[in-house]
Amino acid sequence: MKKIYSLESLVKINTYLGSVLIFILVLPHTNLLYNFSFLLLFSLAFYRDFFRELYIPRIFLNISAIILLIFMALQINISNLILPIIETLLLLLSLKLLENKKFRDYMQVYLLIALIFAGYSMISISMVFLLYLLIYLFLLNFSIITLTYYTQGKNLDLSLSQIKNIAFKSSIIPFLAIPVSLLLFFLIPRTNYPMLNILSQQPKGKAGFSDEVSLGEVSSIQENNGVAMRVAMENIGEIYIRGITFNKFDGKRWENTVPDSLRFKREFSLSKKITYTAYLEPTYENYLFTIDIPYRVDLGKFNKDYYPYLRKDLTFTTTMPISQRVMYKGWSILSDRYYEETATEYYLLLPEVLSESVLDYGRKLKGKDSYETATNILRELYRYQYSLSDLPVGENQVEEFLFKKKKGNCEYFATAMVIMLRINGIPSRVVGGYKTNTYNDIGKYYLVKQKDAHLWVEAYIDNYWIRFDPTPPVREEVVQTIDRPSRLKLFFDSVNYYYNAFIVNYDFSKQMSLYKGIKERVSEIPKITFSLREKVPVLLSLLSIFSITVLILTIYRNLRRSYEERILNLFYRKLKRYGYTREKAEGLEEFCSKIEEEDLRVSCLLFVKELEKHIYGKEKLSVEDFRRLKQMLGEIGKDEKRERV
Repeated sequence: MKKIYSLESLVKINTYLGSVLIFILVLPHTNLLYNFSFLLLFSLAFYRDFFRELYIPRIFLNISAIILLIFMALQINISNLILPIIETLLLLLSLKLLENKKFRDYMQVYLLIALIFAGYSMISISMVFLLYLLIYLFLLNFSIITLTYYTQGKNLDLSLSQIKNIAFKSSIIPFLAIPVSLLLFFLIPRTNYPMLNILSQQPKGKAGFSDEVSLGEVSSIQENNGVAMRVAMENIGEIYIRGITFNKFDGKRWENTVPDSLRFKREFSLSKKITYTAYLEPTYENYLFTIDIPYRVDLGKFNKDYYPYLRKDLTFTTTMPISQRVMYKGWSILSDRYYEETATEYYLLLPEVLSESVLDYGRKLKGKDSYETATNILRELYRYQYSLSDLPVGENQVEEFLFKKKKGNCEYFATAMVIMLRINGIPSRVVGGYKTNTYNDIGKYYLVKQKDAHLWVEAYIDNYWIRFDPTPPVREEVVQTIDRPSRLKLFFDSVNYYYNAFIVNYDFSKQMSLYKGIKERVSEIPKITFSLREKVPVLLSLLSIFSITVLILTIYRNLRRSYEERILNLFYRKLKRYGYTREKAEGLEEFCSKIEEEDLRVSCLLFVKELEKHIYGKEKLSVEDFRRLKQMLGEIGKDEKRERV
C-alpha cells in the first residue's frame, strides 16, 4: 500500500525547513538575544502548526512587527547597518510563522528568507554561502511549485512517488540555470569599487596582531586555529612573515614609537628575490603581512582604498583598516639580514622597572663583539622551556621569566633577548608576524594560521639588521600539536583557496586578463583573412552559447524519455559489454535466446518478461517499477563474475 502525504503538511515542512536553514546560516553573526527569541517563537509556531491549534490575535503580531521595525531603525548606524536589519528580519520571519497562513503569507515567508539571505551575502560570501545558495535555489523552486498545487486545493494528497517526481522536475530549472549563470559571471562587466563596504559591520574584536603587544598576549592568538592568510608561491621550507615591529617596552607592553621622519640609507641584494601572491583575511588593522625581507607590494590599481605605504622598519601599512579579504602581490628577499645606515637611539630604550639582577644577567653574556654577544644570549635562552600555559605574571614579568618560571611563549624570549642586547649597547627591536612551514602541495601555497603567530628579534650589528630567533626550536612541535592539518583538510582548504581566488576575487582586472588571454590566442590564428580574424571573438561567443544550448536541450531530452526507454537503454548497454548487440528487427526474447551463457540467458529472459508486462500491458512503468527493474538488471551477470573469480 502506497503511503499518502498531505499537501498542506508538505507546504508547511518546506516553509519551516527554509526558515531553520536561514537561521543556521546567520546564527554565528546574530545577537544571542535575537537567536533565543527566534528559537522560542519558531518552536511555538511549529507546535501550533503540527500538534495543537493555538489562537494568537493577528493584531498582536502586527503590533509586535511595528515595534520591531522601530527598534531596528534606532539600532542602525553607518558602521552597523546590516546586522540590525538581518536580526529584525529574523524576528519578523518567526512572527510570520505564527500567523494563520494562506498563499500570500507563505510567499511573504519566502520573501523574508530571501531578504535575510541577501543581507548575509554582504557579510560573507564563503563556500558556506555558495552551498546554501544552491540549496536555497532548489528548495525555493520546489516550495513554490508545491505551493501552486496548494492553491488548487490544500486538502490534496500526494504519494511519495508523486512528491519525488515534483522535486525532480522542479530541480530542472535551477539545474539548467547554473551553466548560464556561470557564463554570465565571466562575461558581464564587473567593478572593483567596494560599493557595499559601508554596509558591512566590522567586528569588535578578532584574533591577530594589533599595534601593541602585551606579554602573554600572543599565546591567546596561537590557541586560535583560524586561517590568517595564504601565500601562493613555491615551497622554500620555513618562512618568516613580517607584519609589525616594536621598539619601546614599558615592562609589560610593546609599542612602536619610531617616527616616519627617521632618516636612513638602505641597500638590498636582489640576488635572492622571490615573488608571491598573498590572500590576507580581514585583520581590521592598517598593515600588510609580507615575507621577510620585503621591498615592494602591489594591491592592483583597483584597490586604491588599501594603498600600501612602506615604513622605515620595512613594514607595509595601508591607508585604511583591512575589513575584507585582500589579495596582493609581493616581492621579497630571502635573507636574514639587510644593510641600513640609520639613527639607533630609538632601539636602545630600556624599561625603568628593570632590576639589577636582570642587568647583571645581561652583562655576563657580553662577548668579544656584538655578534658574539647576540649568539651568547641566543644560546642561553635555548636552555629555557617553551610553553603556551602557566606563563610569567606580576609586576616584573621579564624577571619572573628569567629567574623563576624559566619558561614562556615567544614574546617572552624575544623580549628577554632585546633587553639583554640593549643592556650591552646593541640596538635591537621585536618583529611580529608569523612563522610556518605548512605548505599545501595540492594548491601550491603556504597555509598560515593564527596559531603560527610569532615574535622574533632584529639586532643592529655593523650597519646590518640581522634576524635572531631566540625561541627554542621545540616551538614548532608545540604549535603543530594544536591542529596538524591532515591531507584531507589540506584538500578542502585548497577548494576554499581556489573558490576565493577565482570566484570571490574575480574582479574587473581578472576579467580583462581573461579577455586579453583570449585575444592573444586569437591573434595566433593564421591570417586567413583580416575580416575573419576580427570576427573570431564574436564567433567564439556564439559557439559557446550554441554549445550550452545544445547541452541544455540534450539534458532536457534525456529527462523527457520514458522509464521504458531508459531501462531498455541500460539493458542494451549492459549486454553490449558481454558482446551481444540487438538487431533492429529482433524481438527482446529472441535477442536473449541467442546468448550462449546459460545463467546470463536465463537472467535476461526473466528480466525481459517482467519488462514486457509494462511495455505491452496497460499499466506504464512507475518510479518504483523502474527501480525494481534496475535492481534486477544489476543482478544480471553477477553469477558469471563469481565463476570467473
